[in-house]
Amino acid sequence: MLNAVITGDFVRSTLLQKKEEARLYKDVAKIAEAYPYSVYRGDSFQVYIKDASASLRIAFLIRCAARKIEQPGVSFDIRQSIGIAVQTSPVRQLSSAKGTPFILSGRAFDTMESKNNLLVITTEQALFNNIFEMLSAFADDVFGSMTPKQALVVFELLSGHTQQQIAKKLKKTQPTINRQAQAAKWHRLQELLSKFDYFIKQLAL
Repeated sequence: MLNAVITGDFVRSTLLQKKEEARLYKDVAKIAEAYPYSVYRGDSFQVYIKDASASLRIAFLIRCAARKIEQPGVSFDIRQSIGIAVQTSPVRQLSSAKGTPFILSGRAFDTMESKNNLLVITTEQALFNNIFEMLSAFADDVFGSMTPKQALVVFELLSGHTQQQIAKKLKKTQPTINRQAQAAKWHRLQELLSKFDYFIKQLAL
């Protein structure tokens, strides 16, 4: 089975109000609670995922956690690098873990700021890296135009809730939730997740 490591940090985290910052960290911790997860340097984090096929959905959830924060004049986001490979050694503590997915994730993450992209997916095979580069660029485009209200709806959809359940939780009508999901290009994100799952299976062959 292919494993994955997500290395990330919070974009514009210094502009977060204390309440928003606490909520963001709580959301991310809840998303990653089923996996080895650590926060370091205050605004950076790492998640180890045994089944790589789950990594993009987790990355999307974490990104929505930031995008759904409403603050006038500021759009918050997450920079994330996903490294995918077989982890051959046990992972006991992320701070000292070694292995190919950790190396791939960390190296790519270190170059992200200069390239001005917010999602990168790296494997040991150049062909799949090219495919995932296109997928990541499309995801960046979708998330880049997503409003906080739309991100909240997508966050709930990614969490497995139906539009009816979301409408009840947010005290909105189902047609309103549907409009926000369509405006957020939810169907495109579903396609990306489906294609990612397919290519992970091909990569594992």
